[in-house]
Amino acid sequence: MISLDSPVVWLFALGSGFFAIVLYWAHVAQKQGSLSSAFIDTRSSVPSFTIAVIIAAASFVPFYTIGFSQGIAQNGYAYAAICLGTIIIPMAGLLVFKRIWAISANFGTRTQASLFDEVLENTPMAVLSAGIALFFAIALCGRLMTGFALQYHMLTDGTFDAVYSLFLIAGVIAVLTVIGGMRGIAYAGTVQTALGLMVLVLLTVFTLYSVGGVDALLNRVIDLQTSEEDPSHLFKVSGVVQFTLGIGAEGTAGSSWTAAMIFSTSIAFLGLHAAPVFYLYAVSSEGNGAFGAGLTWLTAALFGGIIAVLMLILGSIGLTGGSLVSLTSVLQEISRTAPWFSAVMFFGLLSLVFAFVAACFLAAAQLLIVDIYKRYYHSGLSEELTTTSIRVLIVVLVLVSVLASITAPVLMAELTAICLPLSLQLLPGLVALTHRFGIAQRSVPVGAFLGVAVVMVTSTFGIRALEFIGLDLPWGPSPWTIHPAGWGLFANCAAVGVISVIMRYREPGMMWKKLARMRAVSFPQISESRRVISAAWSVALAWLFLAIGPGIVIGNSMFVRTVRRSEENILGMPSLLIWILLAWFCGVALLWFLAYRMQLASSSTTPVEQLNLQYKATSGSSMGSMRTDRMAVTIWISLGIASVVTILSWVFS
Repeated sequence: MISLDSPVVWLFALGSGFFAIVLYWAHVAQKQGSLSSAFIDTRSSVPSFTIAVIIAAASFVPFYTIGFSQGIAQNGYAYAAICLGTIIIPMAGLLVFKRIWAISANFGTRTQASLFDEVLENTPMAVLSAGIALFFAIALCGRLMTGFALQYHMLTDGTFDAVYSLFLIAGVIAVLTVIGGMRGIAYAGTVQTALGLMVLVLLTVFTLYSVGGVDALLNRVIDLQTSEEDPSHLFKVSGVVQFTLGIGAEGTAGSSWTAAMIFSTSIAFLGLHAAPVFYLYAVSSEGNGAFGAGLTWLTAALFGGIIAVLMLILGSIGLTGGSLVSLTSVLQEISRTAPWFSAVMFFGLLSLVFAFVAACFLAAAQLLIVDIYKRYYHSGLSEELTTTSIRVLIVVLVLVSVLASITAPVLMAELTAICLPLSLQLLPGLVALTHRFGIAQRSVPVGAFLGVAVVMVTSTFGIRALEFIGLDLPWGPSPWTIHPAGWGLFANCAAVGVISVIMRYREPGMMWKKLARMRAVSFPQISESRRVISAAWSVALAWLFLAIGPGIVIGNSMFVRTVRRSEENILGMPSLLIWILLAWFCGVALLWFLAYRMQLASSSTTPVEQLNLQYKATSGSSMGSMRTDRMAVTIWISLGIASVVTILSWVFS
């Protein structure tokens, strides 16, 4: 007989309550949006505060997938600078969310793919957006669900099989997404985020208590710093850059975490808010008034601060030889003495990613059905059949993600690692659409696809894929200690800049002109003087340089003094750690200034003309509005590509 001291009882009981909450809000959302059109099009239908809350909760996702605290334990405080991703993540949102919402309200673009296709007038960009949404749904969400399934398995001491736990979690996510749609995801996600926030605070308190408080932990860190061995690589950034051939191809002097690696890895976080799922979040908001407060105070200050502190504590414990090095180890420690408390902690952490995972599946299914299949292959598909197709595809994507995670975990890990770098390549295009930077319309797709190609040839997945067909590159992943995201964005921006200069006198398309007029009316020049504007962007660039750029090497010795030929911490903790914490505080202030004084995310009430574009009409022979000729061409092209890859792998491998 299972007693109340068993974690299985509490996990099952709280899991039932968790599922009941999901079902309730899915039912509420289904009643509010029972029509097929309401399920497909959720623009301006969800309370703004609700959207701000679930966007803030999603900032936890990257730090969970990369194992941030374990990274600190293995690589030292140079890796800890990645916690400034809590500032980088909302920066992309500040740049585009407010303006994306206005563009969607004006032009009627329901998804990111429709924005690229109808306003940018570029079909390949729409296909790229749908492909990235598919990567997020299958790879990233599969990795998240697998991580929590393994935690569930370990907390029950193996009572629940890991595969069974994975199917259980995936089933709950599928139910919420299929029944409630975006509204159900937002409503359930808001309630779950409140639980998740409480759990993050409790976990922070528990981990500090378990090591005897802040002073005891700092004493352990200082003892390691002053040990007879040379641990300097754990407490300092290893220079600005190291010109190595990449991880696994050539070793580095000391740690591989140079300023170049920190900067290029940090900017990968910009790809989170550039992802198609966050476009769906942004346009679902009833207004644009909550973006400023949500991104600055909820995402960066509240959630970002708690996440950074918790991960720094766990990383420091692991760095000094403690056993509480990850969230899983903390939950296992709690379950030994308080099974009910560990169950609460587990479902609180799951709550932080639940809405994000569900929305990723919804966004991928919607883009594939509405923006790819219906637009190019079957324009006569009714709204009822469209909604049904989306729901069926959601279930299929969830199942594919689960099966891929079970059968090919290494491949899923490699695909997860390139999700943010690939999504980052969409950001220049979004900035070009939302701001007046003189970017040429035709430069955006060239830059994006060049960036994607560069990400592939500098990442583990891309290099192994090329090796599979017999092409061995002379470098390894992250050459010159630069993350694939940095290589890709550099190539992307370089191509956009060069092409924009060459084509600056070319006549833009009709939609590009309409967009320019809309931006001029909806977002006039701010009232601040040129001096204030220049100073604001100068401060932003200075923060990037000093916080995550080459200037971070100053933090190695800024708060250190030399006493009798030995270094001593001035403020009682490692200099680099103090530098990171100061950079975080300054980053929050910078976000506030950009959001409100520079009006990047402040509320806008300027009336705008509703254009509400319709889908492009298709021409040619059809059968019930289905383009069988296009479908046949697509199938033959896909078979041709598969045949070429198969032949190359057989010949060269």
